[in-house]
Amino acid sequence: MHEEPKRLLAQALRDTSTLLVEALPHFMRTVEVPRPAEGGGLTIVEERQPNFKRAMIAITLKQMDVGAAFVESFVKHHPEFSGMVFVSTGSGLDLKTFLVGAVVDYLWKKHRAIPFQEPQIFGAISQLEKLLDERMATLSFHAELMNFTMDGDLLELPLGCRIRRLSPDELIKIVPNPETAFSEIVRSHDEFCIEGDLTATITTDDKAFGSKDRVSAAEMVLKIVAGIRAFKSGGIHTKEFLLRPKGFFPFSTGTMTFGHTWPHLEKTEIKKEDEAPLVEHLKQYVELKEKSMLMACARLCEAQVRTSPLDRVLDACIALELLLLGGMPKDDRKGELKYRFSMNYASLHTGAAQRHAAYQEARHIYDLRSTIAHGSTPDEPIRLGADKVGLIEAANRTIEVLRFVIKHFLPQVQDTPYKKPEFWDAAHFGLPYPPPKK
Repeated sequence: MHEEPKRLLAQALRDTSTLLVEALPHFMRTVEVPRPAEGGGLTIVEERQPNFKRAMIAITLKQMDVGAAFVESFVKHHPEFSGMVFVSTGSGLDLKTFLVGAVVDYLWKKHRAIPFQEPQIFGAISQLEKLLDERMATLSFHAELMNFTMDGDLLELPLGCRIRRLSPDELIKIVPNPETAFSEIVRSHDEFCIEGDLTATITTDDKAFGSKDRVSAAEMVLKIVAGIRAFKSGGIHTKEFLLRPKGFFPFSTGTMTFGHTWPHLEKTEIKKEDEAPLVEHLKQYVELKEKSMLMACARLCEAQVRTSPLDRVLDACIALELLLLGGMPKDDRKGELKYRFSMNYASLHTGAAQRHAAYQEARHIYDLRSTIAHGSTPDEPIRLGADKVGLIEAANRTIEVLRFVIKHFLPQVQDTPYKKPEFWDAAHFGLPYPPPKK
């Protein structure tokens, strides 16, 4: 970074600091903060604190004036940053316009004191210079774990991740009421996090703009959570994924919210003796690429957190089929079950042509189910009867087949004919059921 904009930035920071010294006393607020109580525990006390954001808004125009010389010099000596600047965690900004304010915000969050001291100012400028020269920044990612507990405080995991017990200060930010912050409920469900580091790249090329680094880290967290579910029972879960800069970082980091079904309250518990086997298990899990095992693990993860027992059994049985029947030849796998499935569906129709068409469609639906259940992705177009359709249409058609069968049997549900072999024997030959009395 050229010396002239560095010098002008330092002056802009001094001038902004002076403006804040004058403005902050006019923007005080009362906040409740936890403090140690006599005899142990925590208590809430009220404190008067400056509202930094409102003060910055109030001095915006003056702050832009004191930073104008820096912006002009910065663009002159670093024209590559005259436009939008992007970061691989998924954000971008007009850096020259917001740089002074971003450094002020960083200094306030780090030191919580005005006026800024000279070593603080030049320390921040040094970090900015390094950021622009290297065009890289190190951030930590952080995802709080729900429904999880373990005996230890720290567990190093594959892929550079670790599980860490939150400090009391971190925990109080999640549940700010000191009367509940250290209760058994909170300690069972909010006390640990998965975290690690990632390197974000900075670019001025809008074609390279994206959030690949943030997405990759978030997917890594989800994979670790899934691997823990595959290792031990319980509803381990994470709601949000946060990025936290490790130094000066003027870009927005944002929050990713995972749209998972909220799991049941049974917690995943990792004992001390589980730690080494878990780490070894995760090393294998994160490298897993075999489709059948991936699908089985995915089904296990879903079964683990579903609220309906029927859904959990179904997911678990599909996973068992994947692994226990995976060695069967395809011809054997598709034999008797598919034939019965197809013939029974066809027998619910009338007329030879309709029955034949229904038989063919049911055979193809069973093939589709087998393809998905045994760990493969169906190739499109998909054959359904006399038609070739896409995967979405195939799913819709399968639902319509189910709807047809339900409508057929709903009026007879009290007699449950579909549970009686003699009903299907009669249906196959077009005979009435129940048979007429002699």
